[in-house]
Amino acid sequence: MFGSSDDEEEASNSDLVHEAKGANGQVELKQSKIIIKRKGMLAKLGHMGKGNKEIPISSITSIQFKDAGRVTNGYIQFGQSGYSESDGGAFDAANDENSVMFKRKQQEEFETLKEEIDDIRENGGDSGGRDTDPAIDALREKFATGEISKEEYEERLAVLEA
Repeated sequence: MFGSSDDEEEASNSDLVHEAKGANGQVELKQSKIIIKRKGMLAKLGHMGKGNKEIPISSITSIQFKDAGRVTNGYIQFGQSGYSESDGGAFDAANDENSVMFKRKQQEEFETLKEEIDDIRENGGDSGGRDTDPAIDALREKFATGEISKEEYEERLAVLEA
């Protein structure tokens, strides 16, 4: 009645491609989306009141990846349409809902995660290959950097996808 049953959890994990556990959260990669989860004390303190965040692979416009150092955490940040990425480095990434920080010993898991996401994006994931068009990638970059408005982005995207 309350929570999910073992059968529901098993069904939800059946399309799991990769999972990476970081210092302030976890990222589950499914074939068509990523799910950022906040489990554990540090994760919940930094992201009070926020539940899981799902981002469709087709809406990821960029991935920032910073290697972990000897004394600093690394992070992975997912840019998406309509989302203003933080550019304050690891300090901002600690509180950013689209970022997960990781320790040096966890970095390999996140490198693999990024490679898997890049593979899905390059092969079209659930979008039938449309997202590999260089013109669409360029358009997404212009929108992500603020060069064009959301309305202009949507209009141009509709033309390119037609």
